[in-house]
Amino acid sequence: LLARAVRQFHTYPETSPLCLDAIAACQKAIVSLDARDHLAFRVTPRAVAVDEVHVGAGTVVEHELARRLHRAQIATVEIARTVTTRDLIRFCKDLSGFGDAAHSSTPLIDVLADHGVSQITVRPAHRPEVMNVGALSEPVRRLVEHEKQRRQQLFASGGPVQHLYP
Repeated sequence: LLARAVRQFHTYPETSPLCLDAIAACQKAIVSLDARDHLAFRVTPRAVAVDEVHVGAGTVVEHELARRLHRAQIATVEIARTVTTRDLIRFCKDLSGFGDAAHSSTPLIDVLADHGVSQITVRPAHRPEVMNVGALSEPVRRLVEHEKQRRQQLFASGGPVQHLYP
């Protein structure tokens, strides 16, 4: 239902009855979760994982929710059971607009915080930083080549293999 709501906001203006009906249905489903305080799911590139069960691959969940959240570099989403209509509308509207551009200048987490969305918590995915170390100097390059040749000769001669770990 959340993915359908995002699709409606991507297709129609937020005042459209189709958008409002989609939000109402989504909120009703979330409120009906008696055994939980919140709905939490993990984002993968093609699906979402609820209680470690992957759902949505090849459906509207993949196209409207999982892909957009993955592009926004979101790892997990938690929606409080007491989520307001306003928070759901802002989330759907911001997510539907965010997915159009591959790279947004403002992260989705900041956009949601700026709009005052408090009952939907999104956590970023860990993205390691890749640093350019530059070109190797000539002496270091010669040393690396020498070590490569020495290792190849050692392995080719059938000598004892020394592993870092047993």
